[in-house]
Amino acid sequence: MPRLLAHIAIALTTSGWIGGASLHAQDPADEVLFAAARDLTGPERGNRIGIDPREVKRVQFPGSGVYVGLRARERTRALAERLGGQVVSRDTAVRCDPGPPQCTLGNFDVVVALSEPVISGDTATVHATVSSVYGPKADRVGTRDVVLTLIRSVSGWRVLAERITRIT
Repeated sequence: MPRLLAHIAIALTTSGWIGGASLHAQDPADEVLFAAARDLTGPERGNRIGIDPREVKRVQFPGSGVYVGLRARERTRALAERLGGQVVSRDTAVRCDPGPPQCTLGNFDVVVALSEPVISGDTATVHATVSSVYGPKADRVGTRDVVLTLIRSVSGWRVLAERITRIT
C-alpha cells in the first residue's frame, strides 16, 4: 500500500496536479501575450529580445510612451524567459551618441511593450509598442505602434492581422 501511495504522489507531482490545480495550466491572457510578442520579436531570427514591463494603454490610436502601469514582475519575467529574452525598459535600453544622432538599443535588437489583451471567445486584441534597430550599421532605433488581432486555433494563439498605427 505505501508503494502505491508513493506512485500516486509521484504521478500527481509530475503531471502538475497538486491541491486540485494544475501547475502547467497557462492563463489565456499570458498565452495571447506570448503569441503576440513572439510574432513581434522574431526569436527564431536570433534577435536579442527585451520585454518592457510597462503596459501599453489600449486606445484607438496608441502613441509611443503611453503606458498605464507595470505588468506583474513574475508575468513579465516568465514572458521574457519563454522568448529567450530579458526584462528591460525601452527608456533604459536606448543609448544615443552625441553629435549626429546614432542610437542603439544597447544589448537588444528589439524591445516590446504590450497592453493587457482583450479576449472575446476565440479572438484577442493586443496593442504594442515595438522598438527595433535598423540601418546598415544597426545605428538607428525605430519605433512602431501596432494593434494585433489574434485567433485561437487548435495549436494555440496566432496573429491574424497587424495594423500599424504609428511609425517613428
